[in-house]
Amino acid sequence: MFLMLFPFINSMNQFLIKVIEPLIFFKPVQDILIPYEVRVIRVILDILQVPMTPYSPGAIAITIMPKSGGSVPLVVAWNCLGWQSLLVIGATFITGLTGKFTLLSKLEVLIIGLSGTFLFNFMRLSLVFLFYYYFGQGLAMSFHDYGSVILTIGWLFLLWYYAFNFVLIPKDD
Repeated sequence: MFLMLFPFINSMNQFLIKVIEPLIFFKPVQDILIPYEVRVIRVILDILQVPMTPYSPGAIAITIMPKSGGSVPLVVAWNCLGWQSLLVIGATFITGLTGKFTLLSKLEVLIIGLSGTFLFNFMRLSLVFLFYYYFGQGLAMSFHDYGSVILTIGWLFLLWYYAFNFVLIPKDD
């Protein structure tokens, strides 16, 4: 059943990009935030010993040398920032935090959720580069389109399991 939702999720993602792109200021996001994200991903890939060309300031692409040979520049676009994950986690916050819990425990879940999603997105993008390095474009794109969805859902399940079992404290009435 879950796998049957993938085409819908992927199509919905493309639809959201087309709707949101003209509404948001993606050019400043592309020019300011993406170079920062590229630097962080380069650090992760460097730790994992993925060969890359030297860094150039303001870059929005990382050129890796895949095991298959050559060099391939992979662009990190504005929509790779993880805004879809932010929308999804925001929706889960609306539903998950409506119970009678202390304000402090709700704030803790917000901080854990937002911080974890921020770090999760770096991991997700780094994995796309790793898949490209080790296995080539086909598997990397499949992971980008479908594996990322599975990981995002897994992250949300983990977050809410942890939140409901260890963080959220019921209010005393």
